[in-house]
Amino acid sequence: MVAANELSAVFSQPALTTEHLEALQNTAFSSVESLVQFRDMTESLEREVMIRDGDRDGALKLGLCQWVLGRPQRALEWFSQARNTKERHFYAGLCHREVGHFDKALNEFERAASSGWDELECACERAETLLAAGEAESAAKLLDSVASRGRSSASWHYVQGRALAQRGDVDAGMSELEQATQLNAHHNRALFHLAFLSDLHGLDEQAIDLYRRCVQTPPVHVNALINLAVLYEDHGRTSEAEECLRRVLATYRTTCGRSSFSRTCSPARNR
Repeated sequence: MVAANELSAVFSQPALTTEHLEALQNTAFSSVESLVQFRDMTESLEREVMIRDGDRDGALKLGLCQWVLGRPQRALEWFSQARNTKERHFYAGLCHREVGHFDKALNEFERAASSGWDELECACERAETLLAAGEAESAAKLLDSVASRGRSSASWHYVQGRALAQRGDVDAGMSELEQATQLNAHHNRALFHLAFLSDLHGLDEQAIDLYRRCVQTPPVHVNALINLAVLYEDHGRTSEAEECLRRVLATYRTTCGRSSFSRTCSPARNR
């Protein structure tokens, strides 16, 4: 009941800030029941906003909630009807990148920065988008251009680690990812990719610890759970592997079969 009350209190806010979104994620993903409630609340609001033609504030709120639920395409549909705010542009950038619209993502991150979102964070997101688009050289140049500010930022070290590992310098990449997790112990993207590289290089215990840390922070990351389950099974820890897979199924079913919760955690491990 406490979680339900907390969820309703945050959801009822007229405008969702980044802090509100973090609170929504933490509360909604605290249990399957609260996730179902959040999904139902979002879909109820969607029906209301569809009746109120031109509700740009409601459209923004819905876009953010659909993003939390791991539904990037539906989120983008609502963002297109929302007010121009730094939140709209930043989260639309994340959604566009997730569905492979890299040019649109780059544009949205630039607009977010010009609207007041942290410029360094937007630069890091642009660099990660360039990496996803296969433009490693452009990503490296962008990271170098903000290196003086970035060296105290977990986001910068995370993307730098991804870039180095992608170029084949895995040891240096892992070092940068580790630095990111030291600066921000809850940086899920850094935790996942450091776990994945550790897994690939036979550092099973380190990978297990990192995957466990990753899945303890909302939202649920399906690929992290799957990879952790495979590692547990490899080590004969069957009951723990089964628990990971039960969490995967519960999340998958609750979100109507969408798999976007792996958005920060691709790829999944092959046996």
